[in-house]
Amino acid sequence: IFCYPFLMSGGWSNIHKWIVRFNDNPEADLEEFENFLSFENISQPTDNGNTVLHFATLGKCSRVLDYVIRKAPSDLLHQPNQAGETPLLWACSAGSVAHVRLLLKAGADHTALDQCGNTILHAAVQSGNYPVARYILQKNLCELEEDNLKGNTALAVACEEQELEIAHLLVCHGAKTSKLLLHYVGEDEPAVVKVLASGCSFQSENFPLRNPLHYAVVFNNYKVAKVLIQANSRWKDEKDRYGNKPAHLLRTSSNKKLVELLDFPQPSAKIKCI
Repeated sequence: IFCYPFLMSGGWSNIHKWIVRFNDNPEADLEEFENFLSFENISQPTDNGNTVLHFATLGKCSRVLDYVIRKAPSDLLHQPNQAGETPLLWACSAGSVAHVRLLLKAGADHTALDQCGNTILHAAVQSGNYPVARYILQKNLCELEEDNLKGNTALAVACEEQELEIAHLLVCHGAKTSKLLLHYVGEDEPAVVKVLASGCSFQSENFPLRNPLHYAVVFNNYKVAKVLIQANSRWKDEKDRYGNKPAHLLRTSSNKKLVELLDFPQPSAKIKCI
């Protein structure tokens, strides 16, 4: 019996403890695991519903995971824990591409959702698992625009978690950016705006009221405005629904750098009302 004080409660069997101890070890003695199987049920979950297959996905050793997959009944591949998370969702969150491939080859359901409606892409994005997120996108394993129960797409999660490298990956694969772009313009997040603007369709129908630069001026966000102009300088000359160019929305209190950026004289009282 492997004594892990923090593991002793919660319905942990010797099998669970062995996996946690050796799932990073390519030289793990699999016969030792086999001995436990003679008197313990490999399908028995912990009190939280986690199975031996869940824990096997967390290690660095594909050999151990492959062994557990072959030893476990096939329904264990689809068995969720109390949070609705399957072993594949765990692998996408914290595992490697090799682990994900093994589970998929064995028949794991790539469409399974957890109790929060998160897809395997949400799981990879939220944990910053770039290699797995890229693999999921390359294999078209998920709908790119699928919302979780909070109404967030994978791109929304990436932006919220500041996983900008993954956000750029999602944008490059065609994730919709318009609504998120306007949100982060208002939040004064130039780094996020830069990523979103890099894949933004600049068609006016995506911004029926005002373009993003109009909003940056309204919020007096100079750095965001600079990023937007670098992405699409034509926004400077576009008019909103009321006939205003971004420069027309400047105020006497506007950032002087913002005024200079728009190549506009210091605003006066004659400027149209917002």
